[in-house]
Amino acid sequence: SIVSNEKLREILNKGLNYRDQVKPCAKKALKSIKEALKNYCNKLSNFWQKPIEEFQEWKTLILEQVRKQLHEVKPYPYYSILSDPVVIADLEKLHEEFVLVPTDKAKNNVTIVCKKFYIDMIEKEIASSTIVPVDNYS
Repeated sequence: SIVSNEKLREILNKGLNYRDQVKPCAKKALKSIKEALKNYCNKLSNFWQKPIEEFQEWKTLILEQVRKQLHEVKPYPYYSILSDPVVIADLEKLHEEFVLVPTDKAKNNVTIVCKKFYIDMIEKEIASSTIVPVDNYS
């Protein structure tokens, strides 16, 4: 097999749109919730035509509950395959000689093509008389 690293093969089986999980961050969560609450209070203030200050006590209570829950939440395991230096090294080695391209219209299929062959095919396509240049500037 061209891809001997099991973890890298696992990523490639998920397709070219694979993204690693991001480590959970309570600070970012709290910041997003504060922003959402602020926007919601502004909408309520406009809808009910009430001063924004009338929502402050409610907003403070909500944020206290959110902080409490974020503090009590237990960390959950997450795994970042692309943080593994061996996987990164194997992927870089693969990119030295090969190009990863989507296959057909299938969602997660990836084809590994020899870089030289890929470049030769692109050059042939560009030089082909069947390609009609498009002038986007006229």
